[in-house]
This record gives sequence, structure tokens and C-alpha cells, in this order.
Amino acid sequence: MNSLLQKRSVLVVLLLVCCVLFYALLGVEKKDTFIDKVEQDKKKAAHASSVHIVKDNVIPVEFPSPFQLHTPTKDEKFITYLPHSGFHNQRIELENALLLASYLNRTLLLPSVYLGNPAFPWLRFDKMYERLLLQTKNGLGYCSELREGEPLSTECLNYFRWTAVPWTFFYDLQALNRKVRIVFRQDLSLEWLNGTLQIDADDTYLFKDNSPFDFRVYDLPESKTPLTRFVNRIDLSTLESIKEKLIHFGSVFGTSRVLAQSKEHAELLQFIRQEMIFKNPVLVDTAAKVVQQLGGVGQFVGIHLRVGDGMFKTRASIAIDDIYHQLVDDYTDLSIDGVMHYDEEHDEDRKENTEYEIKQLRESNVAKGDDAKPITVNHPSDIQSRLGRSQLPSCQVEGDGMNDRFAKTTIFIATDCPNPREHPLLRKIFRTFPCTFVLADFKKDLMELSKIEVVDEKVKLNPWLIPMVDAIIASQGHTFFGTNSSTFSTYIERQLHPVDTLPVGAQQVDYKKQKQQQQQVVCFEPHHVTQALSICPSCHGKLNKPSTLPCGYTVCQSCIPQNDTLCKAPNCERIHTIPTQPNVIFQAMQAIVVSFEASHSLEALRNSLNITSECPICCTRFTNPTTTPCGHTFCRNCLVRSLDHQRSCPFCRDSLDFCPPPTTVLTEILTKLYEQDDESMDVHVANDFDASDTRVPLLIGSLSFPHINCVIHIFEPRYRLMLRRIMASSRRRFAMCLARRKRTSQDQSPFFEYGTILELMHVQTLPDGRSIVQAVGSHRFKVLHFELIDGYHMADIERIDDIDREQEHLLEQQQILKASAMRARQHQQQLQSMQQQQQPMSPVATAPMAARPMAAAARPMAARPMAAAARPMAARPMAARPMAARPMAARPMAARPMATPRPAQIGMGQQRQSWAQQAHPQTQAPASRAPWLQMHVRGLSAARPKAHLQPQQASANTTLQAPEKAEKNRQEQSTDELLDELATFVDKLLLHRQQQQGGMANWLSALGDPPVLRGAQRDRVILSWWIVNMMPLGEDEKLPLLGMRTVRERVLLIVSWVDKFHDQWSLFLNNPNASGSLNTCCIS
Repeated sequence: MNSLLQKRSVLVVLLLVCCVLFYALLGVEKKDTFIDKVEQDKKKAAHASSVHIVKDNVIPVEFPSPFQLHTPTKDEKFITYLPHSGFHNQRIELENALLLASYLNRTLLLPSVYLGNPAFPWLRFDKMYERLLLQTKNGLGYCSELREGEPLSTECLNYFRWTAVPWTFFYDLQALNRKVRIVFRQDLSLEWLNGTLQIDADDTYLFKDNSPFDFRVYDLPESKTPLTRFVNRIDLSTLESIKEKLIHFGSVFGTSRVLAQSKEHAELLQFIRQEMIFKNPVLVDTAAKVVQQLGGVGQFVGIHLRVGDGMFKTRASIAIDDIYHQLVDDYTDLSIDGVMHYDEEHDEDRKENTEYEIKQLRESNVAKGDDAKPITVNHPSDIQSRLGRSQLPSCQVEGDGMNDRFAKTTIFIATDCPNPREHPLLRKIFRTFPCTFVLADFKKDLMELSKIEVVDEKVKLNPWLIPMVDAIIASQGHTFFGTNSSTFSTYIERQLHPVDTLPVGAQQVDYKKQKQQQQQVVCFEPHHVTQALSICPSCHGKLNKPSTLPCGYTVCQSCIPQNDTLCKAPNCERIHTIPTQPNVIFQAMQAIVVSFEASHSLEALRNSLNITSECPICCTRFTNPTTTPCGHTFCRNCLVRSLDHQRSCPFCRDSLDFCPPPTTVLTEILTKLYEQDDESMDVHVANDFDASDTRVPLLIGSLSFPHINCVIHIFEPRYRLMLRRIMASSRRRFAMCLARRKRTSQDQSPFFEYGTILELMHVQTLPDGRSIVQAVGSHRFKVLHFELIDGYHMADIERIDDIDREQEHLLEQQQILKASAMRARQHQQQLQSMQQQQQPMSPVATAPMAARPMAAAARPMAARPMAAAARPMAARPMAARPMAARPMAARPMAARPMATPRPAQIGMGQQRQSWAQQAHPQTQAPASRAPWLQMHVRGLSAARPKAHLQPQQASANTTLQAPEKAEKNRQEQSTDELLDELATFVDKLLLHRQQQQGGMANWLSALGDPPVLRGAQRDRVILSWWIVNMMPLGEDEKLPLLGMRTVRERVLLIVSWVDKFHDQWSLFLNNPNASGSLNTCCIS
């Protein structure tokens, strides 16, 4: 019985223990598997849809569950990134992330898109991750409960200024998910990754970028595509070798950051871009209503004008005028004369003289033919009645005398301007084109947008959706005009417009590369700046008296390479010969950094360096800082443009004939100290040159040269129109090319490809519409591509500059040495040839020494080298004379050709001499094995006078004389020597001008005074171009000079012209009785 009771007690205890354990296990949180998470998400979504109350005036934003498109497996690998900047930049990030996920066969963890004002900026990885975690609305739900008009607390001030919505709200990702596996990332914290996907920190590879463009991914290992604005190259194989379960990037923003150069990858990129088209039904339906009222798809002109902020606000007048002129040119029937006359009135001052404009256009004749048929616009009754009640002239009124095509051209303007119709610059478009509309004209059709809301936050999305509807509408016009430098305009033009107006697959989308920006480097803390400014990168010692070399590398004074040593820069293999002075800006920064306390923040360091980091030309922060040999620093673009006008340092006026590359250290420091938000990257313009530097209007006529003033008569209507547009542009410049008189085929361009950029100095407009233009040559160019616009040509060009002075000096020395060696070789061959010609003339050429008279044999041997004594008689030129005529003993010693022995024979005690030593005995040194190097070091050249050789040459046998008149080898002369000869030639011309009146003197007077001809102030480049312009030769003969990249090439060609007509020049200049007739010409 007792045993039975004991057993029952044990069972009771065990039962109690089991109950305790069971309840304890119920309280333990169980980690969900992927399937559990999927089921839970589905239940939550179903529950939310069942309990969420949708009001009639609210369209909720639907958030997908993480695994709505794809359920990952246990061994699956992932890739993700951190979103930042505006909507368009995040769209580019999504594009790059989809490419990476496909390349690496990883699942993309796709974060939501952040919409905010202002946009979330780029930050380095750690700061961006921290900022995104703090960018939360957790615990701020009460902000959405505040009534309208109630004051907001501090924590609620930004509550309604931003929100996050899924990408599925804008795009349909179903098709993309078939190419790339997508899981939606609802939380950007690493804890969410661990809790949802069981990815811990040890199994995560973090790409911590420290600059906006820290890396570029190459899909082909053999690709030679340059990094451009990117800093580091990452090959696809490097990413494939990463074994961690998750690759976590920071920013992946940047057009073409992930290259797609293989055929398979290029097709994938095209597919991604075709799918990234707005598919939200509310956005599409709203845009469709407006498009229908505009006449339908392809029945209007779409325009995107960004003029509301930043750089676009500053350049608004230029952007609007540019598009306005295109509208007038393309959609009116005005002749070129009429457009030019209209432009003159308009460009007079921007007074908005619309009364004149309308009057002028009404008086125009209507064009005939198919091209003159107006675009048919069948407006619905709603918009037609609204137009009838508007203050604008109705675009449907018949018989108003206006040009039909002009009156019925419907225009839609998508703009960020708050009140477009009240904007002073836009007003002329509305008044001139009566059928011009903006989205504000269709307020009734936009009501649906105001209903879209993030319900939990009560944040309305219509402020961020208006630009998207604008873009959809503008993209459906038959023609689209965008704003230069706006990537959103590029997105509309390159992606939306082809898809909305053309059949699918009818056009290959051509994507532009984003404009080049500076490379970014790791330099984000004050101590990094201090280290960069105080440690020499060459010797790693103290950076005393920092000097920037011509290659852009900055070293201390002790590390400056000497004239005979290579540069110490990692990527430079040149020998620098230009003397340099300490870098002034660098020293000023050093003085500030020395007094800067390490405890201060980076912001304090920025404020301290603000003044020293300003360019003295543009008075803004340095862009690509470039240091001259004299030690002064400027923006590279500013310095280039300054050198176009004056070839000297803008600060100290020291001579400067080339623009050095950017200073590496300063560029690295400043780009990190003053990096801007990525939203500003969306509107960046290239730092080196703006669009007007690479695309210019062409004036086809005569030849012009850099630094030369010219006067041009503009009388053709097409060029009068071109001139008006040039005057209205920000850069008053144009290009001039020489007309091709004879074209061998129709494919040949009507002008030569090389020309000169001209800067407008003064324009005088005559009463009859003609203009007299004074301009000066800026620099040379080569035409890469051209097209005909409104009768004149527009061309994409490439700037041509001379190589720098160091490289030219090296090439000059090489040419001199080569020419000298060639001359020595030819001289030796002439001597041998003359000796061989004289051998058959000797009757005793083969006679042995015994056959000579005894007197000759009795001559002492000490009088000549042994080699000469051992030679047979035939080796001597004197043997050509009859022996009986003059005994050898009677000949004086001076008559013997001792100075010209055959070089191949060497006497005892003599060293073998090379052809170089024989040609240049003055450069010989007993221990030298490189006579040409010695000649280079001593500064000698083959053209240098050899006074001590003249007696030896005079004593030579007259039988072996060189030609009486030896032609000069100009290639053996230095460039300065050639310029001195040209200066002498110019002096003779000036003297002739003073002595003679009329005829040629008038021609010389018209050229003006020459630049400095001699001395340290002489500019070799300007002088050479002045002489080229002065030479009375045909333009076809002068044309090749525009393509030459060195001063020496041009000077040699000029000297060859002077030498070619030497006799005529001499007769003209040296004859005081030369005729002054107009028919006289010095070169015929």
C-alpha cells in the first residue's frame, strides 16, 4: 500500500513538473522559420485588409509583406544598400542594385523609397546608417492625431515632411522579379536582418563607402573604361569571391556605376529600364485625363522646365530662351529673316514685348505644302469652354489672321515653378503660344492625387506625386524639350518618352553618361586633413615649403627632383625642368591647421579654411584646384579661360604657357571637406567645361588663328540669326572653320575639321541688319560631329592645346640630336663616295711602296702615324697625279690630307672613334662613353658654332671640298634660334614699312604692330601665330598648323616658307628701289 502511495506521489510530482515546463515553454519566444514568417505576413496582411477602414476620400498606400514576391531558402544569399537623396537618385540606386543582384545571383533586399523635403543627403556608411535609424516615426503616432491648425510640438515639426513608401507603389516589379529575386526590407536595422532572415553581423560583409563615388563595378575584366568620377575599380570576380551571406552596400548611386558591357548584361539593363516606368493606376489615369484634353498622345509638345531652385533658378532665363527659340523655329512659318528680326526685338532687353511678337507673327505668310499643315487638336468641350473663358487668346478662334500651325500648336509645360503663368520669363510663352498649358490648368483632374495617403501616418503624397504626373504627361508629346543638366529631364527623354510614344521595342534607348565629377578620397576627419597638409608624400617627412610640380604632385623642398632625375610622383616618369615656387595656398592652409586644435569638429575646420579655399578669379570654392609653377592656385576651368586671353599667371603676371593638371592633394582635401548633398549631384554641371565649351555654332568662312584679332562681316540671314543667339548666350563665342572649296564627294564635309574658337569683343549692327563683328581667337578645336540647324551648323568639338613646355623641350632635344647624327652620317658617306670616285683615276693605284721614289721612302716615319705609313700609295688622293710631275719629297707637309684619314683605319696608340665623336670632337671627354649625353648636359647642339674646327677644316685637302653652298638643316637649330631668325625677318618687314609708302607697306600696316620679338617677355606661341597670320600665303597652306601640337612644328614650317622664297624676300626687302605698286608681291 505504501509503495502504491509512493508511486502516486511520484506521478503527481512529475505531472506538476511537466505542467510547469509546459507553461514555461509557452512563455519563451520561438524563432520563426522563413515559412512561419511568410504565413504570419499573409495573416497580418489579411487581417489589416479586413479591419482597415478605407474612407471615400482616402486612397491608402499598400505596403507589401517582405516575402510577397519571393520566399527565400535557407542557403540563399542576399544583397542590399542604403537609400538616400531624392526620388530620381533613389531610382538610379535601385537600377544599380538590380544589376548587382543579377550579376552575383543574390536576392535583393529592397528598402522603401524615402520622400522628403529636403531630401535625405549622402553620408559615409556609418553616419548614413545611424541617420536612417534615427529617421523614424516610432513613438510619434500622436502627431498624426493633432487637429489641423493646432501648433506642432518640436518632435512633430518634421513629421509630415517625409515618409517612406514601397517601390511597388510606383512600379510593377512582377516582371523584374522573374529576372532578379526581390524581398522587401521593411526595416533598415541590422536587427531586422537577424530576426527575419537569421543573418548575424559575422555573416555580413559591409561595403563602407567613404565618398559618394567610392567605387565602380566592372562586369568585364578586360574593360578599359576609365573610372571618371569614381575612385576605385571593383571587378565582378572580387564581389563573387565574397562568402558572407549578405553583402551590405552603402550608396550605389551614380549613372553607369555598375557597368553592363557584355551583351547579356546590356540586354538586362535595357529590360530593367523599360520596366521602371510609372505603373501606379492613379498616376497613369490622372495623366491620361490631361493628355486626352491636350488632344491625345503625340498631339502636343512636351516641355520640362526646372527653374525653381538652385543653379536652375540662376540660369532660368537662358533655359527658357533656348526652348522658346526652338518653339518659334520649329512651330512657326516664319522665314529665317523673320525669326532673326523677331529675335533682335526680343533680345534687345527681355522687356516681354509680346504685343510686337503677336503682331509680327500675325503678319507672317502662311506656308504651303504638307509641312505647313497644323497639328489637329480636338479638345473636349470641358477644356475648350475653359479656354474660351480664359484671359488668353483662344486657340480655337477662327479667322484671327494668325499662322494656323503656330496658333494650333499645343504645348504642355511641366515645371517646378509655383505660379507658372505669373513667372515673368514664362509669360511670353503663354502669350505668344495661346495653346500652352500647365498642370495647374487641370485642377479638377488632380483630385485623385490628393486622396493618396500613408494612412498610419496621415501623410498626403500629392506634393511628391505632382512632378511624376507632370513627367508622364510631358513624355507623351510628339516632341520633348528638357532642361540642360537636369537628370530628371534626361529620365523623361531617354526612358519615359520612347516608351509612351513609340511601340515597344521600336527604339533602342540611348543613355547618356552622367557628367564627370571630381574623384573622392578618404579624408573625413580633422586629423586626416592635418596629416595630408604636414607630411610629404615622397619622403614621409615634414612638408617644408611645399612645392607643386608641373604634374600636380606636391612635395617638400628637399624632394624636388633635379634636372637629371625622374619625378618622384607615382604615375609620372618625366624629368621636370621648370623651376617651381612654394605653393601659396598650401602654406596658408598649413598655418591654419597648425593652430587648429584636434578637439574641434570637422565643421570648425571647414569654417577656418573657407577663405583660403576660394579661387581669386571666380571668388568661389576651388573646383579642380590647379597650381602654377609660380605657386598660385586657381580653379582649372578659370585658369584655362584666363590663358585664352593672357598667357601669364592671373595673380603675379609671371609667364605661363600651359595649364598644369589639378593639384592632387588639394583636390583630395577640398572635395572631402566640402562635399555636397547628393541631391545637388542631381544638378551638377561638369567641372572642367560646360556645354558651351563642347557644342558651338560654326561660321564657315576664312581661316582664323588663336590670339589674333579679326573683323568679320555678317550679312547672310542664317549667320545673322546665329549671331543673335550667340549674343543671348552666357558664353559669347563661336567657332570658325575654313570652307572646303573643292569637295571630292558628297559625304565630305563642307568645311575642314580644324578651326579656332572666337570670342566676341564688339558687335556693330548696321541699319540694314548686317553686322560688323570684332573677335579674337581663343583656342583651336577639332570637329567631332556636326548637324545643320536653322541653316547654320552646330558642332561637337574637341579642344586642342599644345603639349607643355617640358615635353616639347624633350622632343626638341631628341630632334636636334637625331638631325645632328644624320648630318654626321651623310658627311662620312660623302667622303667615302668621293674617295671611291678618285681611285680609278690613279695609274699607280696598286703600286707597292717599293715603286716610289727613294726620296719618298727616305722620309722620316715620325712625321705621320704608323697606320698612314703602312697604307699603300693608292690610299692617298695625291696618287692620282702622275709621279713624274712632282716628286713626293717636294710636296709640302701642309698639302697632305692628314686631317681626313679614313675613319675605318686606326693607328697605334689611337682609340677607335665613333661617327658621333668625329662629327662633334668638341664634346669628347676621355672617360665619356655617351658623347651625345655630354653634349645635352653642356647645352651644346650640332648647330652651335665650332670655332676651333675651322682651321682644321681649312687645312684639309681642297680635293675633298664640300659643296660651296650647304643648305642649313633647320632641325639642328633650337626653337629659340629659329624664332630669332624670324624676329630678324620681321624687323626687315617693319623697316620696309617705314621706308616705303603704299602697296606692300599698306598691307603690313593693316596687320598692326607685332608682339614682343626678343627677350624674356617674348611669348613664343603668340609670336608664331602672328607670323602665320602675316604670311601672304594661301589659307590651304596654313591650315595644317591648326592641327600641330608643338610650337616647334609650327616654327619649322614657317621658317621653311621663309627659306623657300628666300630670294624673293631678299630682293623685295634689300632693294631700296623696290616698287611700291599694288601689283608687287613678295611671294608669287
